[in-house]
Amino acid sequence: MILLYLFFSTYLYFVCEWLKTTSYIPKNLYHMYNCLRVFKPYLRTEKLYAVCDQLNYQSDFNIFLKNLVFTNLCVYALIREWSVPMPSVYFCVYWCIAFGTAIVYSLLGNYSLFQFSISSTSHLTLSQFIMIASLSCFFLCLCAWQCYRERLRYRLLCIPLVMYGSMYALLRGVTAGIGVHFHHALTMGTLSLCFTDFKVRMNRWVHAFCIGIFIQGINFYTIEEIFLFNTEYIPTPTFLYTTWLCILFPLIITGVAHRKTLVRWSRWRKTSRKRKNSESLEFPLLPTKIDIDTDVLSS
Repeated sequence: MILLYLFFSTYLYFVCEWLKTTSYIPKNLYHMYNCLRVFKPYLRTEKLYAVCDQLNYQSDFNIFLKNLVFTNLCVYALIREWSVPMPSVYFCVYWCIAFGTAIVYSLLGNYSLFQFSISSTSHLTLSQFIMIASLSCFFLCLCAWQCYRERLRYRLLCIPLVMYGSMYALLRGVTAGIGVHFHHALTMGTLSLCFTDFKVRMNRWVHAFCIGIFIQGINFYTIEEIFLFNTEYIPTPTFLYTTWLCILFPLIITGVAHRKTLVRWSRWRKTSRKRKNSESLEFPLLPTKIDIDTDVLSS
């Protein structure tokens, strides 16, 4: 099932690459030519095109193959936890929706309404803001319905939260100038983890919608667009910084590996405290031997 799924995701990647070679997706090479002109005196030819291609989302054959490998690795990471056999008719409909979504989304990029990015430096028009707010409300309602029906697997969502949280903590340790960029590939890839119960028809179709845009995003804008944070140039980690990482991370790994033991120990301490408190508040209904002896002596 997973292997067949990866074959279809590879084919969708090829279709997206084919779209880029057609006249349906206009090529804006203005910034590319400016980049070549500026850096030509300073770089050799192979380095010159590699730098300018990277800066302007231009592709060559090596980038095409690298992004293909990264696409399948990311898709595998998204689906390996929930692989559920689907009847062939549902599987075909699923991929028809994914292909249709990727193609339509690629073509919509020709219109100014859809030419925007959601980041800490974005300047949206009123129309773009209304569209984003409407889509956000729609998907939030879907996720709320998933929670209500108990179809959301929170463990799957914890993985990206921990990963990006760790990235932010590492960046925050060296710089305060951290920008955020919610690229559509990153957003839809994470959102797909909310619709993994394929026994429900709605989940299958929403998941197909998310995967189609996810693969299109990596193909058109490279694998770097799944990174949430943007920063200015930061030098290579220093010896002191990497030393602290090598000291702290074994402690974190030990805590994660023994988290169940720590939880049980914490519960045992709370239980023992409650037991001691309850025992200290208990008063005997019958006199004890010490009380009887005391009364006899006093009389």
